[in-house]
Amino acid sequence: MRSLLAVGVVCVVAAIATVARVDAQGGAQAPLQNLQVLPKDMARADVQALMRNVAASLGVQCSHCHVGSPADRAKDDKPEKLMARKMFRMSMAINSDLMKDIGTVPTDGSRRVTCYTCHRGALKVPNAPPPAGGGF
Repeated sequence: MRSLLAVGVVCVVAAIATVARVDAQGGAQAPLQNLQVLPKDMARADVQALMRNVAASLGVQCSHCHVGSPADRAKDDKPEKLMARKMFRMSMAINSDLMKDIGTVPTDGSRRVTCYTCHRGALKVPNAPPPAGGGF
């Protein structure tokens, strides 16, 4: 399940950052505006694919974090977008720091912890049943 849906993992982000930005006609695309957590040179198609995965992981539409039309995506007018950045950083820290000595690192560059790991397609993280025996 770890490799189901993506969000911000150091090895994946680094790999995606090396992809050249080219539009359908073969010309270079303008850089995306206001990337603060993802690499600034990340290809538009890769950012869009990542955002679609995030939306599916949370069971939301683009308008949950973004205002207006696709041309307005860079605006920081919604607190949900700022929270998403915090969650990206958290996932990246978990994968790069906290999980580095646990288990075997996935060989295919897949992530260990993604939005889907906790959210399971719901905006609010579903509560787990209380543990049997009352202990942690």
